[in-house]
Amino acid sequence: MIGRPVLWLVLVVSVVACRGGTADHELLGDEFYAQGEFLKALAEYQTGVRARPDPVLWAKAGGAALRAGDLPAAVDAYLQLGLGDPTRQQEAARGLERVIRSASRADSGSAIVASAMVALRRAAPDRPISRAALRRAGVAELGHQEAVSILPAILAVADGAQAVDRLLVSYGRALESTTACEAATRAYRTAMRRASDTRLKGEAQVGLGACALQLGWDALDTDQPARAEDWFATALLADTVGPVSQRARLGLGDARSRNGDLLGAAMWWGGLLAMPNLSDSLRLLATERLNAIATAEPPPTESEDA
Repeated sequence: MIGRPVLWLVLVVSVVACRGGTADHELLGDEFYAQGEFLKALAEYQTGVRARPDPVLWAKAGGAALRAGDLPAAVDAYLQLGLGDPTRQQEAARGLERVIRSASRADSGSAIVASAMVALRRAAPDRPISRAALRRAGVAELGHQEAVSILPAILAVADGAQAVDRLLVSYGRALESTTACEAATRAYRTAMRRASDTRLKGEAQVGLGACALQLGWDALDTDQPARAEDWFATALLADTVGPVSQRARLGLGDARSRNGDLLGAAMWWGGLLAMPNLSDSLRLLATERLNAIATAEPPPTESEDA
């Protein structure tokens, strides 16, 4: 009589002879899963899905990863399931919610909770995220794009004024890093207005200055000198003596010059040259601009035209 292990081996060999490699990995994974060898099952499913992306295999990989305690692999599998088959979005969402519950029970699970929530937003955009999960999410480990997508929801359920202020600064940084500087300035301004903690207020002020400076240069590049002047003035208010302030003065001179106000431009550039600890590069730029005004050909008078 043929024993179970031998019979199983015969069946596997028969399938290998008759079917493609992806099916082999799925069957091997199923066998390992049935035996409680979840890591081995996961490895087989992952190998199979690399050869042929298949929602069935992604779902099986997610289940095996959860049972094996490999939560990052489970997040990836359920995300791919939701993205690959819109009809199985709710199944993917339930899998990601199981990941969130499992990670929430671990001492160091906040990063996994956050990445699972981001995946849940992508895989099933209409599925609500629980308040408990949002409160458990860690922010520091998120990438900037992930933070931008999930931080507004975390902000909505944050407890305590200081927690909200800290999240606002983090949100501003994430927006700034993804070049969404105008939205970042709103987050920074709100944090500056709210924060009682001096350090947080200072961080928001630094972020506001850097973003306003970048927005000023962007406005000049698109020939909007009046808008550029407003942003450079904002940067100057955020940083009155540091490097941002110095570059803001240079930009204010450029904006005035672009508007035809050469006297106003000269005042800003001259004020920049009077600042202490001015870098050589900024000193050179301001000097070149002032010299260009001094040596410019004056407009012809009426008598010269005649």
